[in-house]
Formats: sequence, structure tokens, C-alpha cells
Amino acid sequence: MVSDYEIRQNLDEIDAFIGMMRVRKVNKYLEIGSRFGGSLWRVAKSLPKPSFVASIDKPADKRGRMLLDECIGRIRRELGHQTQLYVGNSRKPSIISSVSTLGRMDAIFIDADHSIEGVTADWANYGPMAPLIAFHDIAWRPRDDGNWKGIDVPALWEILKRRYPKTHAEFIAEGSRKGIGVIWGHD
Repeated sequence: MVSDYEIRQNLDEIDAFIGMMRVRKVNKYLEIGSRFGGSLWRVAKSLPKPSFVASIDKPADKRGRMLLDECIGRIRRELGHQTQLYVGNSRKPSIISSVSTLGRMDAIFIDADHSIEGVTADWANYGPMAPLIAFHDIAWRPRDDGNWKGIDVPALWEILKRRYPKTHAEFIAEGSRKGIGVIWGHD
């Protein structure tokens, strides 16, 4: 069962992002990289009824796919939202094409491939599809033991926040190594 305790986000950060979406009356949302569905569920609960909620993910294993499928089903059944799940790599041309047929989204949350190539491709491919684009792990830094994990999101985030100095926000909880950055007015 998907619940808030399975969320891989800092709750203060994701709730600040949700607050921004409420102010902007988001009701068409796409999440790229939903993993087990924790953040997708939390966001979906906050959206007005009915809304549209979509996810792109390439689950790492059967358990991940089962939990994400369960989450999508619960969003549809319990929250009354329309849903769409795309299973595969967000850079796959057929997925980009299929998502583009949905029309303009209100907000997109990018939390999939954290390599510079992956996050830059997601920005290039999906950024034009919504006026509000959020990125997870903008404040990521290696642990004290030097573990890097290949998370390059901060490098792209630094470029984007300089490019959009008046139309970006950062939600970084004290002591967090995650953070959510939001860009708007980029289109």
C-alpha cells in the first residue's frame, strides 16, 4: 500500500512545492521518475478533483512496478483523477511523442535520470510542455565519505537559476541534501 511514509522526498520540500502548485491551480500534472509512487500520491492528494495525473518511470524491479501500478490505481479509484502511466525511459522518442499528445501540462516534476545527460534531456524534451517545471535533488552533495552517486542535477540547476533569475524558487529544508528547484515563465 502506497502511503506517505514511502515517499523519497523531504516532506517540507515537497509540501512547499505542492503549496506553489495550489496557488497556481495546477490540475494537470506529470511526474518523471515516480519510483514507488510516494511523491506522486502526495501530490495527487493535493490536486482538485478531478485532475489529470501522469507518470513516466522505468521501475527497477517487479516490486517497484507493482507499487507504482497500485499507486496509479489508487489515484484513479480513491481520488477520482484521470491517470496515465508510461513505463520506460523518459528519453525514448515514443514516450516523448505519447506524452506530447496529452497537451499542455500545468506542472512537471523531474526526478528520473540524475546524470547531466538525463536531466538535461528531460528539461529539453518536457520543459516546453508546462509553464511550471520542478527538479529534485538540486541541493545534492556528496556525503562526508565522498560517495558521489552520479547526481548531476545541481549543475543544470545552477545554469537554469542564472538564466531565470526572477522566475525560479528553491525549496531546501535545513540540512537537506535534496531540495526542489522550480522554474516558471521559461516558455
